[in-house]
Amino acid sequence: MKASRRIPWIALTLLLASTTLPARAQTATEALGALWDTICATSSEGTLLFQRCDETVNSPDPLANAIAATGMHLEDIAGQGHAGSVSAQAPAPVQFEVGGVATASLSQDALGRIGLGLAGDEFGGGWSLFASAQTGRLDHSGTRFESAFDSRNAAFTLGLDRRINDRWVVGAALNHARDRIDYTGTVSRLDSRHTGLLLFANRSWNDAWSFDAYLGGSRGSADILREIRYALPIAGNAIAIINTNATSSPDISRQHAGASLDWLGRRGGWDLDLGGGIDLSRNRVDEYVESGGQGLALRVAKRTVTQRVARSDARFGRTVSTDWGVWQPSLQLGWRHALTDSAERTTIRFVDDPLEYAVGFDAQPDDRNWGEFAVTSTFTFTHGHSGFIEYRQRFAHDFLEERVLSLGWRIEL
Repeated sequence: MKASRRIPWIALTLLLASTTLPARAQTATEALGALWDTICATSSEGTLLFQRCDETVNSPDPLANAIAATGMHLEDIAGQGHAGSVSAQAPAPVQFEVGGVATASLSQDALGRIGLGLAGDEFGGGWSLFASAQTGRLDHSGTRFESAFDSRNAAFTLGLDRRINDRWVVGAALNHARDRIDYTGTVSRLDSRHTGLLLFANRSWNDAWSFDAYLGGSRGSADILREIRYALPIAGNAIAIINTNATSSPDISRQHAGASLDWLGRRGGWDLDLGGGIDLSRNRVDEYVESGGQGLALRVAKRTVTQRVARSDARFGRTVSTDWGVWQPSLQLGWRHALTDSAERTTIRFVDDPLEYAVGFDAQPDDRNWGEFAVTSTFTFTHGHSGFIEYRQRFAHDFLEERVLSLGWRIEL
């Protein structure tokens, strides 16, 4: 075949190949900018949305649509899914190591088995009451799809567990948590609070092997403020300045579950705890409708962010016997692997849009691998009292940095 006759076939082959290439994922700003003229073409005269559209249509700036879309700060909405992505943690009593390094805090039998010399304390009938509190930060460095933010959170847990026999411990805990997110470079913010119940169980086979599982959920609400700010040149050398906020208060819910298998070895006062498991979480933000916004208020569809994370950990500890009880410092190193990508598309519509055109955009894909380390001190006293303090930090994550400080107290009843 001559070269001149091959050219159409080559062109057709390239065209067919191009149709199989995946489309470039759109940010929220790109998606809205592409549909701005379509939405404005059918906006209702006399509405504030029509006025905003009229400003972009009559602007001499060829980037007027992009300027307005950028000023909407929609990447704040895209990043709300990662706001709830603090590291999935086992329930508070596991900080006292139900079946872990600090098993000595559980019962007189456990104290006797590891030879800490604290015989003589009667710990009651197997019931224990515990409480813990934590405070932390989760910072998002910002990506093409999501705005940067600084998040602060605090949580309090109160629970009760029961040692059924030498092998089983079961319990329940109530938890209340608050989160505050401040988006970088704007006044946008998100305040949430939720309360929930957690059930957990531990099964030990011998002094070395144990299995832990938990299941829980919480419900609450959030107060969201989204800044809208931009300036456009319009006819007559004038400038249209839009500087307002849109607010909303959606309901939120979270479900979480997990299981782990641990092996504990002891020698000469040193402890080595190796374990692995999986943590599942589902965070849902119900559909909400913003108020305010000078015509740019949105209706945001319900979103559910699901995470499945496999984990492996190694904890190195030391058991030190003292006059007042037992001190057990430890260092934990762990690796996390996201089994699935939690990023999902978000759909928004303008409240004043009579045809309710849907604007869909993507969230930031998850970093699939990162690490965690924790430094913990557990204190076991006589008469069935124990406590802990722990600092935990995430590392080697592409865009999230997390630091958590926890402390708690446990009483054998």
